[in-house]
Amino acid sequence: MKNETLNTTELSNNANLLLAAGVALKWKYYRDTHYKLYEVTKDVEGYKKSISWYQKVLKGWMQKHNKQIVEAITEICKQEDDAITKIKFICAGYDLACGQDYACN
Repeated sequence: MKNETLNTTELSNNANLLLAAGVALKWKYYRDTHYKLYEVTKDVEGYKKSISWYQKVLKGWMQKHNKQIVEAITEICKQEDDAITKIKFICAGYDLACGQDYACN
């Protein structure tokens, strides 16, 4: 019986890992697409400047509500109506999770 429970737990953990990987891939796609808009216009610094504001807000939210990046972005996006703003928060969070902290200056 214990082995069956362990297998169920392992399956649940694997499912959660696959779900997280799927979310990360979608977020990477959104980030890459948004970044390319700035890259095509040769305004990568504009991207960094824009995303730094969203990262500041995101980090403040995380600290205030004691949340991790994914949880914070999910909660912020649930409250936000504007799709562009949601995408910018996703980009900010994805970059932050990848070590690109544009708000650290």
